[in-house]
Amino acid sequence: MGAYRHQVAGDSPLTAYKPPAKKPRIHRYYFRAGVAVLGAKLSAITAVAPVGRAGRGPRGMLSFNFQAGGIFRPVTTATWVKMIKLSILLVALLAGGCGVAFNSQFPPVPQAAAVAGATEVGLTAVRDTRSSTEIGNIGLASVVAGPELTNYLYQSLSAALIQKGFSVQNAPDPSKGSTSGFAATIVQVTLQSASLSTFDALMAPAQVTLAIAIQVYDRSGKISYSQTYQSKIKRYIGMHSQAGYETRTGNVLSQAVDQVVSNAMSNQKLLASLK
Repeated sequence: MGAYRHQVAGDSPLTAYKPPAKKPRIHRYYFRAGVAVLGAKLSAITAVAPVGRAGRGPRGMLSFNFQAGGIFRPVTTATWVKMIKLSILLVALLAGGCGVAFNSQFPPVPQAAAVAGATEVGLTAVRDTRSSTEIGNIGLASVVAGPELTNYLYQSLSAALIQKGFSVQNAPDPSKGSTSGFAATIVQVTLQSASLSTFDALMAPAQVTLAIAIQVYDRSGKISYSQTYQSKIKRYIGMHSQAGYETRTGNVLSQAVDQVVSNAMSNQKLLASLK
């Protein structure tokens, strides 16, 4: 027989004692959520794989694709290799990260042709005054953005100026006094800072910031406009291969660049100084 509590007024003499329900521990939910995320990723990887050879992976290992409803499908050797590479990368990101660096790869910038009779504007190569090209971390892996970032910034600004009705020409650095023979205003852009960091590529968005300085030199070589512009965005990075991380970080950084360029092009004082 079970245990009984003492009878009180209104109670049945055989009322069984029921212990209070245990409150679920919060960390169990985090554990289950983590398992669900990892399982969903592995399922996404293996779901696209064709049926393998008799349900066997490398060296005869059994391999299954766990999917909804308890359906099992065999996984090919190529998919096993992909899963192993992804696991190694995850270990590097979450456990060690030593020596792992993602070199950001940027998307191309669509360039439009200037209209006939457009005002000519000189645009110098972007100056990079940052102390390092390492801009942050994804987990414990570092993120690097070097010449690819300054090149994208130049192309993005050039395309924006063309859309505003200007004809963009390559110009010498006016701060070095080499503007003789260049009969147009010159825009000089300086990349002051850039950052991209997240402690978890899946569960937390990356904080991305960018700061640039724009100076406009008139035809006499004097500074007629000077202003600093910043952008700040948050984007999830997700889980990728190393090449995928490099493409994703470049894509996210390009969005920050496009935003800061858009902020600059919305300033009427800047546009007026170019005419």
